[in-house]
Amino acid sequence: MLFLIISCNLDNGKGDVSLDRSFRKVEINDEYELYIPKSMSSTSSLNDEASLQYQNVFKEMYTIIIDEPADTIMNIMKEIGVYEDSLSQVENYRNVQLNLTLEYIDDMVKESFNSFERGNLNFATAEATMFAKEVEDEIKYYLTFVEGRDKLYMIMSWTLADLETKNDPYLKKIGETFRLIN
Repeated sequence: MLFLIISCNLDNGKGDVSLDRSFRKVEINDEYELYIPKSMSSTSSLNDEASLQYQNVFKEMYTIIIDEPADTIMNIMKEIGVYEDSLSQVENYRNVQLNLTLEYIDDMVKESFNSFERGNLNFATAEATMFAKEVEDEIKYYLTFVEGRDKLYMIMSWTLADLETKNDPYLKKIGETFRLIN
């Protein structure tokens, strides 16, 4: 009986997780919504600038969302000469945020990038495994960047790299479920 209960609450063993069983919808400021694993709880200790912060310290899963005014960020990027005309706004935002992240880590082991449109929103993603001496572990990051109507959103989820296989389906799904309200 215990095995049946556990298997119904987890993924199907193929890396697929059920939104209905494993996630709950979270709405922030009547602005955006996304699905967060039920095992994660709200916190305020991860990032002072984040509009959303969730964690599960026992499973080493963390997620934050930073939202910034698009016009302001794009103007700053152009003024300091890091805006690339050949890329979309959201791709430029991804690249700048990754470069800022590189200032705080010692090594980026691997990375993958993707850009796509869903609905009326432009998305850019990145996955990277990074090493920071302060943590003394490799950390796997799942980054989703979204170009909203007047804001840019960075959805940053992470876990320890040795828990990547276990947490990957959950953390990837978070960014995939982001949508603006109204």
